[in-house]
Amino acid sequence: NTTDATIKGNTQTVYVIAVAFELLPQNLIPLAANHLVDNIKAHDWHLTTGFIGVGYLCPTLSRLGHSDVAYRLLLQDTYPSWGYSIKYNATTIWERWDGWTQEKGFQDPVMNSFNHYSLGSVGRWLFQSVAGIDTHEEGVGFKSIVIAPKPGGNLHKMTARYQSINGLIGMSWETNGANITLTIDIPVNTKAFIDLSFLKQPLHTNVGSGSYIKDNQYLDQIHKTMVCVSGGPVTKAPEGQFGQGHSLNWDTSHTIPPIIESSIWWIIAMVILQLLGAILVLALCCGCIAFIV
Repeated sequence: NTTDATIKGNTQTVYVIAVAFELLPQNLIPLAANHLVDNIKAHDWHLTTGFIGVGYLCPTLSRLGHSDVAYRLLLQDTYPSWGYSIKYNATTIWERWDGWTQEKGFQDPVMNSFNHYSLGSVGRWLFQSVAGIDTHEEGVGFKSIVIAPKPGGNLHKMTARYQSINGLIGMSWETNGANITLTIDIPVNTKAFIDLSFLKQPLHTNVGSGSYIKDNQYLDQIHKTMVCVSGGPVTKAPEGQFGQGHSLNWDTSHTIPPIIESSIWWIIAMVILQLLGAILVLALCCGCIAFIV
């Protein structure tokens, strides 16, 4: 309906696909997203999507400002939900939400795999939104990355790791009341753009390799602050402070040398190896000539 953005069928899947792929006029997308939330609420905050819609459900909710609903689905532990199978000791993703239920037992074995990834496609949202680990357009293969976590809901602790070609990328956060502590690991030869806008502050930090810890309170109002490490402009509020008297503290006591230093030493090492190789080839050639003579 081009007036109120209702879609025939009125299912979670029809709304999430229409919104995720922008099959509606832009002015109708927020309305359709609201219908999606209403449908989830009508099902007592449970999902009803299958293979087609489940992978787009949480990312779409988060993108349109409904992260609280996405987290509520993630942490649901009654049927149907991811948590339901976990509650009953599942260690893999099931093919069906009702592959086994307490009331009905096992489904028909003709189509009832207990190692079937499709419903596990929520993993993309866990990495890109909850942990906030993603690639950046400046560098393929995770050479440039984005760290933009979006904590929310009743999830109070999270740890994620990704083994990139340059090394381990790590992100963990833990909330304690109004406080949150973030620990970020960036491998060598990797540049990270760290976006902590979930703190309700326009803080975007560009850093090189190393391990960083940030511990601060949620703030409602904060001055504009931008910190760039290993290149780019560096602007800070007076005395390293930001917001209402809170410090941005990076614990760099155990950091790996930044990307620019790592890159220089890598280049020097490669030049030395090439020179040694050239000397070896020259020595072999001289030996062959002497043998022939």
